[in-house]
Amino acid sequence: MKHKQPGHDYETMSEDQVGTHQEELQGLLGEAKEKITLCEEASDMLDSSLRELQMQRDNARGLIQETFQSYKTLLEKRQVCLEYNCEAAVVGTSGMSCGSCQYRVLMVLNLYK
Repeated sequence: MKHKQPGHDYETMSEDQVGTHQEELQGLLGEAKEKITLCEEASDMLDSSLRELQMQRDNARGLIQETFQSYKTLLEKRQVCLEYNCEAAVVGTSGMSCGSCQYRVLMVLNLYK
């Protein structure tokens, strides 16, 4: 059994219709190019903003690390002083509670590790 091909109806476009569609396509192409330009400009602005944010983050991280090291050094010096005072308290008669002082300093140091 042979398959019959259906009859296709078609019309040719007149020159006026071709020109109209071509103008329409040219207009759409122009709009697309404008949108591409806008998207590229927005992308450039976003890249610039991202670089600025990364620099701010790096600066903040550096300041936090610097502050942490300063406080850590300060607390370590305080711990040495407390240990010295506790040893002096054991030798002397001041009755200072050295265990609780050391415990508090160690807790603060561990918090910042």
